Amino acid sequence: MPADHTKPLNLLLAATLAGCGSHAEPVTQASMKTPPMLEPARPTERATAIVSLPRQVAPGTALSGRVPPGSQVTANDEAVPVDADGRIAWPVPEDVAELRLRVQRPDGRVIVQRVQVGPR
Repeated sequence: MPADHTKPLNLLLAATLAGCGSHAEPVTQASMKTPPMLEPARPTERATAIVSLPRQVAPGTALSGRVPPGSQVTANDEAVPVDADGRIAWPVPEDVAELRLRVQRPDGRVIVQRVQVGPR
């Protein structure tokens, strides 16, 4: 390439590189050793999507567990009361060998679980 054509290219390259460095902060040894401070975001609300129910209960005891607050729960098509915080404590009938639990969450999703009633 003739010298006449490289001169404008060199000037353009020099101007571009000079502009890049003018806005950057200088890198020092201290800035290379100290990592930036990061603060992880903490959840502000407690998880409410958990369904915690047993797989087996003893006859005559209470079915206890936890569902999302506002859920509707049935056991063998009988309504099970749910506390405002999502706790369940329901006496299991003694003449039942198995419970079919149906949990309908506030968002409409449904979970069905079978619970054996028998000695542990």
